[in-house]
Amino acid sequence: MPLIIGSCGTSGRDAGVDQVAALTRRIADEENLHFKLALIYSDQPADRLQDLYDAGRIRPLAHAPEIDRELFERSHTVAMMGVEPIQEALVGGCDVILAGRASDTALFAALPHLRGADAGLAWHMAKTIECGAACAVPPSANGLLATLRDDHFDVTALADGTRLTPVRSRPTPCTRTPTRSTSPNPQACSTPPTPPTKPSTNRPSASEAPAISPPTATPTSSKARNSSATRPSSSAVCATAS
Repeated sequence: MPLIIGSCGTSGRDAGVDQVAALTRRIADEENLHFKLALIYSDQPADRLQDLYDAGRIRPLAHAPEIDRELFERSHTVAMMGVEPIQEALVGGCDVILAGRASDTALFAALPHLRGADAGLAWHMAKTIECGAACAVPPSANGLLATLRDDHFDVTALADGTRLTPVRSRPTPCTRTPTRSTSPNPQACSTPPTPPTKPSTNRPSASEAPAISPPTATPTSSKARNSSATRPSSSAVCATAS
């Protein structure tokens, strides 16, 4: 199972990626670990952004402060990446992926999406778990275990004292049979109660997550920067950590 870290250094700047990469290499050296490491950068060159601004392709959002071309000289700009650069690193056989600014959801959706899982389920699952146990009761900073299946996914809270709201099965069709309930409607529908489903921690079988032929991608041998102001299109840099 690959280790994927996005928005390294919190902002996802190139300097943050390099900082986390240095820490990763130090741990690998101390623990005698060997793996393929991918670095994905997301800083955008100031001159390119200025050219896009001059061409009218960069403008502020509604109600946002005005911008000028000098802004790009005074600050650092990163582009948020989706699953594509991460998947390229996975196809290249990288075991640890350190990415610049990235969608939190993309970190969890990249691998199942690459392996042919239903896109809607993969993204829904990723969105549910991207903030850890913030979706649990009570919310916490602990992790979750998610199992993606053919037509649904199971989520299990890992911390003691936390729980997730169980999802009930789809109710059976109403039979329109008279009941003796206290409902004011004499023809009230009667359906047997459905017990809540229990979260499962079983891993999906091969049939539950069919594999597909991944897109071809060739990792580069040098740092590759992004070429898009809206979504990175850089190649991952794969190297062997020792």
